[in-house]
Amino acid sequence: KSKAELIANWINTINEHVKKRNGKVLIWGDRLLSMKEMEYDYWEASKNGTEGALDLLSRDVIVCDWHYYMREKYESVDVLGNAGFEIYVCPWRDMESAEAFLNYAKEHDKGHIKGVLATTWCGSGELARRLLYGEQAKWQHTEQIAQTIEKLLK
Repeated sequence: KSKAELIANWINTINEHVKKRNGKVLIWGDRLLSMKEMEYDYWEASKNGTEGALDLLSRDVIVCDWHYYMREKYESVDVLGNAGFEIYVCPWRDMESAEAFLNYAKEHDKGHIKGVLATTWCGSGELARRLLYGEQAKWQHTEQIAQTIEKLLK
């Protein structure tokens, strides 16, 4: 089987199991995007053939579309939405790129964007203590992530 079939079958199997328990499956969208067709780098898109899973996945899987850096356009919003998926827009730490991503998503939403999921690479406990109690962050990017989340929630 192709890599696209393998990943789609695996996700669809998990999705069926979770649906029986009234749950929803969320996946990261990067492996569903073609690096050849989009101007995304290796981290944001697939270069090994998994992008074909886009056509094979159940449409009740929710796709988390993440981008961390500033771009003129975020074509994945269009690709995933046009494919029929519900999407969570997932920015990271930089406020300027987070706002650009969210603005692009709002302008291109055709009813498929369901919300925003803030992403982080720091420990969730550390981030929560910073957000809730103003505790000093230990990891170099935690403070910037916290500030972006606080600005986005205003």
